[in-house]
Amino acid sequence: MLYKEELIRVYEEAIAVARFEAKIEARMRVALSMLESEMSYEEIEKFTGVTKDEIEYEIESNMDWDTEWDSDWRAEHDCVHGNKMDGRARKTTADVVREATPKPEDLPIVNLGLEIRLKEWRSKHYKALNIPAYRVIPNKTLTEIATKIPRTREELMAISGFGEARWEKFGEEILAITSEF
Repeated sequence: MLYKEELIRVYEEAIAVARFEAKIEARMRVALSMLESEMSYEEIEKFTGVTKDEIEYEIESNMDWDTEWDSDWRAEHDCVHGNKMDGRARKTTADVVREATPKPEDLPIVNLGLEIRLKEWRSKHYKALNIPAYRVIPNKTLTEIATKIPRTREELMAISGFGEARWEKFGEEILAITSEF
């Protein structure tokens, strides 16, 4: 069990992380809304500090490429917002942004205390093994563990990015940590 001072420190760090992530998310949401209203990238960056590359990355990382227009086709036809090419309607950037922006009720609930505890645990391992942190366990996997809070080997193995090799190296330790939450 963590001592009172450690609990207070973990709580304060969790609040700081949540505020930082909320600021970044809020800036991106404002930038995407501005883009939806067809403001220029220069204006958006001036008001929010979010660059064109960051906006495009956010949109592309949230797109479902199986159902969206093919990126090669778009580049070949150099489409502009709302253009119709060859009789086919192209989704506007506003449509893509609206679809890509998750609704608050769709966002998973992450146990920040567990996530911080897992990152502290990972920190000890990657420093001891002298490898990058993501090679121990990537952030996305840690966040999913902190969301699902697995209690058994099967539940842990069902998490994306957690396979047999990671189970052999770290599985029991992670289950011991998750059992505290």
